[in-house]
Amino acid sequence: MRLYRHPIAAALLAVTAAAASPGAYALSYVMMEDEALLAQAEGVARVRVVAVLPSRDGDQETRYRVEIEAALTGAAPGRERILVLPGTFSAPNLNRIVPGVPKLIEGQTYLLFFSERGDGALQAQQLSLGVFGRVPGDTPTYVRYLDEESEVAPSSDKRIYHAARDAAKFERWIADTAKGRAREPDYFIALPEADQAKFTFQSFGFSTPGPGRFFQFDNDQTMSWTALPGGQTGATFDVYNALAQALAAWTNDAGSRILMSYTGTAAQAAYANNACSNASATACFTGFVKWNDPENEITGSFDCNSGGVLGIGGSSAFSSTGTVSGMTWYRRANAFVVVQDNAACSMNSGNGANGAELLAHEIGHSIAFGHSCGDSSSGTCQSGTAAALAIMKASLHGNGRGATLGSDDQAGAAIVYPAPGGSQNIGPTLSAASPASGSTTPMASGSVGATVSSNITFSVSGGSGSGTTTLTCAVASGTVQIASGTPQTISVGGSAAPVVARFTLSSSAQTGVINCTATPQGGSVASFSYTFTAAAGTSTGGGSCTSGVFFRSGFETGENTCR
Repeated sequence: MRLYRHPIAAALLAVTAAAASPGAYALSYVMMEDEALLAQAEGVARVRVVAVLPSRDGDQETRYRVEIEAALTGAAPGRERILVLPGTFSAPNLNRIVPGVPKLIEGQTYLLFFSERGDGALQAQQLSLGVFGRVPGDTPTYVRYLDEESEVAPSSDKRIYHAARDAAKFERWIADTAKGRAREPDYFIALPEADQAKFTFQSFGFSTPGPGRFFQFDNDQTMSWTALPGGQTGATFDVYNALAQALAAWTNDAGSRILMSYTGTAAQAAYANNACSNASATACFTGFVKWNDPENEITGSFDCNSGGVLGIGGSSAFSSTGTVSGMTWYRRANAFVVVQDNAACSMNSGNGANGAELLAHEIGHSIAFGHSCGDSSSGTCQSGTAAALAIMKASLHGNGRGATLGSDDQAGAAIVYPAPGGSQNIGPTLSAASPASGSTTPMASGSVGATVSSNITFSVSGGSGSGTTTLTCAVASGTVQIASGTPQTISVGGSAAPVVARFTLSSSAQTGVINCTATPQGGSVASFSYTFTAAAGTSTGGGSCTSGVFFRSGFETGENTCR
């Protein structure tokens, strides 16, 4: 877990120290070939940043005035344009952090793969994948700083696209390819690592850069997360259950005090319309997930074959500070995750486990945490070490582990969000009450089209402190449906609402299986499985009416009176 550098923490924990500044890095991507990036972009231009326009509190993006020095394709040279990138850096009191998105430097030259939005502003195609910094020298180069972002399932055949590019050769290749004269790339160059690090993007920070955290957890407040209705297009798993599992992974860590829960769908974030006016406002202590990048914050789309950005996550931060564990922290607000459109093909792997892992990783970034290893700041991942097994590793595991924290994640959480007095928050234990786990339960009979239901109930016992247990249920097979009761969070001393299973009766017999998982904070995960059956529904009438008869009465009694 990469946290703010502190000599005591570094001595006690096998973690790499750094934190919200520089950056709380949280952009996940699948590397693209340059030809695929060029095909998606509306144009490519070499631009110089003339000015970084000032940001106001509550702004969602930074605006740059850029001069187009050379138009390789799709732009007119010599013009000044406005370039926008999500997130802000210079607002006086409240900045929106979009980790992994760079702050461009006035006077610096960049190679920009862009698209133009409706108001005429330019946007970087695939965010950081579409921005290259120009490094001057005897042989000028273009480099793209991606070390502090998360690559999903790194591909050995695309590793070359992390390399520096000979600036003149890269520009010629782009111009030739855009004109239909495609050829193999001839511009990659191997630079010493120190040279590649010459060009780096400025990360988020106020006048004094520093880390950020949510102070409300210290008072046992629970952060409510909502998500857009409709889910992720193309997902073959329940994305809302995956979100609940991702939040539970952090909440159920017994050695820290992080309390988050999924509370349902919402059309917009609680902090929309400037509802987050100061660090103590209720609306500031919320999280929001946007499926399918509805506002095109990630320009372009994820492509299942060529790759791209999968999602971004982060938060805002106020300039006011507080002290915890001997360190000064900015006050975070407005946690968010944006999932790119077309990303489901990557998230579906492992029956949705990869989606749950992605969400847990991005949520970790949004509440404080950087990478445990795998980028230039945290160092190389050594196989088998705690850092390499962490969910905050720079490359997502993608091996079906789902939303599971490692010991390094837990060590970092204990520093940023320590449990009070070293106390243990243990979630209550859930046991199957009725029906028994593994049993088969027939539902009541009825007429075709009627709805029949049966409750799954749990007994709750034990737990300590402010521990919670997250219960999630999903249909594993068949035509059974879940009407209500999932996901839910049960506190110590609380009770579990019944999970309602139901069938809509048809002319055929039906069966279905529902699997449930109880994940207690600081405890062992418990799994339950229930099979339900329903007989074929009965006919509502006693026969058909003769030709020319338009109405039949007696539906309630089963009579067959024709008129």
